[in-house]
Amino acid sequence: SDHPKAKPVTDVIDTLGGKNFVKKLIAPVDPITYAPQLRDKSVLLVAAKNDEIVPPKAAQQLWEATGKPRIVWLDADHITAGFFTMSV
Repeated sequence: SDHPKAKPVTDVIDTLGGKNFVKKLIAPVDPITYAPQLRDKSVLLVAAKNDEIVPPKAAQQLWEATGKPRIVWLDADHITAGFFTMSV
C-alpha cells in the first residue's frame, strides 16, 4: 500500500521477501488454495460488493477458480455483510 501509515509494515514485508512472502504465509488459510477441490462440489459463494477486507476482485477470482458456482453479491461491506446472514 502507498498509505503513509502502512510504510513501517511494508518495509518489514519487503525485507522478508515482499508479496511472495505474504502469499506463502497466508496460503494455508487462503480459500483460493483449495479452489481446485471445490470445482465439482455444490458451492454457494457469498461476497460483499463493498468489502474492504476481501475485495470484490478477490471474490471474483475465487468464483472463477472454483468453476463459477452460484454466487450471491450482497450490497454491503465486510462488517455489514453479517446483517444479511439470516437472509442468505
